[in-house]
Amino acid sequence: MSRLSPSIRAYAGIVVTLAVLLTIIRAFEIDTTNSIVQRSQLTVPVLLVAATLGLLGVCLSERTGFPDIWDAGVPITHRLLIPLLLGMAFGLGFRLLGFGQLLPSPEQPSFPASIPYFLYGAGLSEILLRLFPMPLLVWLISDLLLGGRAQESASWGAAGLSSLIEPLSQVGAMLILGIDSLPWIATVFVLVFAANLAQGRLFRAHGFGASLVIRLAFYVVWHIIPAMAI
Repeated sequence: MSRLSPSIRAYAGIVVTLAVLLTIIRAFEIDTTNSIVQRSQLTVPVLLVAATLGLLGVCLSERTGFPDIWDAGVPITHRLLIPLLLGMAFGLGFRLLGFGQLLPSPEQPSFPASIPYFLYGAGLSEILLRLFPMPLLVWLISDLLLGGRAQESASWGAAGLSSLIEPLSQVGAMLILGIDSLPWIATVFVLVFAANLAQGRLFRAHGFGASLVIRLAFYVVWHIIPAMAI
């Protein structure tokens, strides 16, 4: 029996961590103050589906030229320091621009319950927004359609397409809430897209761990620290 690859082992660690966080959230009923849509994400079936999709993403990433999730060949500055600074910069930038009053902000758990809640949310989001769709798109475009050619170009296309998911969902939520100012909608779309594109490119260049670090740092600044005031 062949040994599991470093990415598979790292991904198993991520899934186990998410399972522990979900257990804590449910045991302490951290989800009880949030919307039905949010609570639906805090279930074992949703985690199992996300974990399965993520595993498929890991397998495809190994076939399409992505680095390992936490690639030892990538300098620690590229895996950790730069993503950490980028995530904090995006969080601070969004705060300074006053996006807290514009982006959809359903009721959130207070500190310290916000820690497991948003750590879980960050991991689940990155699996569904990055780890599954990007390698799948690169495989479909480069391997399946182009016979293994233009892999790097396909990765740019995959990063761009997958980066549309979150800004489109944010804009949709803003419209539902009655926020119809075109300049603000455009600003939110561009900046959320830019943040996602940066994550996509770091995923391709430095591994999924780098993309995950960006979102974790962003959530600390955007969600967890403000929750300390609740």
